Amino acid sequence: MKARSVAALLLLVVAACSSGPTPPVAIPGRVVDKGRVDNTSGRPFSVEIQSGDDWFSPTWVKGAPGVTVTVAVTSVGDTAHTFTIDSQHIDVVLGGRGDKRTVSVTLPPPGQPLVFYCKYHREVGMQGAFYSSG
Repeated sequence: MKARSVAALLLLVVAACSSGPTPPVAIPGRVVDKGRVDNTSGRPFSVEIQSGDDWFSPTWVKGAPGVTVTVAVTSVGDTAHTFTIDSQHIDVVLGGRGDKRTVSVTLPPPGQPLVFYCKYHREVGMQGAFYSSG
């Protein structure tokens, strides 16, 4: 009976820890999910992303493949962060609260998420992705 109680308790703990929203695309590592933007109009669009201490909001940005997105990244945290996308050679530093940078991102083909992250805090979940509808 004691083993069943322990097993039931473990199931409750696992369920509580995994109760967050399901990510729209899979990317490796931990992700702090702070919301989504969905613009599948097929036209270029703009999005504002806040860079907090150890998160980006929104975390997921969806659009049509090949569309250019103008991204305004603003620091709302107290420490320095980066907004980095390796494959598009984007690597900007945000020094602290109120610092803002604007970059252009081209959305990837369906099924190929384009990961953005902070070089200083990626391991604690400060990352997200642009992705396209297929």
